[in-house]
Amino acid sequence: MLVMLLSAIALIAVVAWCVAVVSALRVIALVPAGQRLSAWFSLGWWQFAKIRASAGDAAIPHIKRYIQAIVAFFAAVVSAILIAILAGISAQDDTSPDNQAAEPKRIDDPRIVAVRTAERMLLPAYPPISSSLESL
Repeated sequence: MLVMLLSAIALIAVVAWCVAVVSALRVIALVPAGQRLSAWFSLGWWQFAKIRASAGDAAIPHIKRYIQAIVAFFAAVVSAILIAILAGISAQDDTSPDNQAAEPKRIDDPRIVAVRTAERMLLPAYPPISSSLESL
């Protein structure tokens, strides 16, 4: 269920980001050609009065849509982060009998420690003595 919730939030974030990009492109298309670079900077710094002054009143609906999309995007990102944090906390604090596993015992026997170390190092295993005698 958590994966579905986070997937839905991610979908909302992607859609909001796409709407913001399309709105930004439409706002910049309304700005005169010589002022487009400064309009990009003004859009990034949220200086909408400068953009409105250069693009005119036709840019107002696009600017409003851009603001709403950016706010929705960041709201989705923040909510996904909060849900992930809360899910981690709840998984860590889960004390139900199903999730209470016995603590693994530490094995201090040097023979077992040596074998496990050899397995981790991927040393070749020697064949058993009986099979090597049968081959003679």
